[in-house]
Amino acid sequence: MRLVLPLHILAFTPWWILAPLVYFLTIGAIWALRDYQEGLGYNVARSSQFGDAMLFTIILMAVSMLQEGRPVPAALNLWVTQLSLLVIAVAVGYIWIKLDPTHRWGDRYHHMFVAPLLVYLGVNAAIIILYAGAGWEMLVATVLFLVWVGLVGWDFGSKRIDQRTYMKNELGVVLKH
Repeated sequence: MRLVLPLHILAFTPWWILAPLVYFLTIGAIWALRDYQEGLGYNVARSSQFGDAMLFTIILMAVSMLQEGRPVPAALNLWVTQLSLLVIAVAVGYIWIKLDPTHRWGDRYHHMFVAPLLVYLGVNAAIIILYAGAGWEMLVATVLFLVWVGLVGWDFGSKRIDQRTYMKNELGVVLKH
């Protein structure tokens, strides 16, 4: 089966390249941007520290299914679908930056690139896993996603979601800018 370019890239790029690349483009880049602008690379949100690994695992599960040659839904393998998912993912970033108009580069990068990337890859992964995954793979993906949701809830409950405020109030760390 011929795959549209985004799925083709996932199907034919070794996971050992994709995993560190996605990790760097998400958590690593935010850390570096915060360190440069704010004087300290930080990440105290549990949903990011540990939850992003859950999301990465779900994405890598779908990548391995593509690499094994498992079928994908015909509708997912259309350019119009991939462009629609991309538009939705970019809209998530746009809405997030409008709701949180920050001047901090790390947060802007998260809102405008990381969140849309994870939405785009995550929705593709969910569809692939639901379509081509065995029952146990669907269960694992669901549990991983629910762990991430739980960690987001924990971050809101513990006020870690607003990382700078949490670090100032709970840890006594005050950042520049």
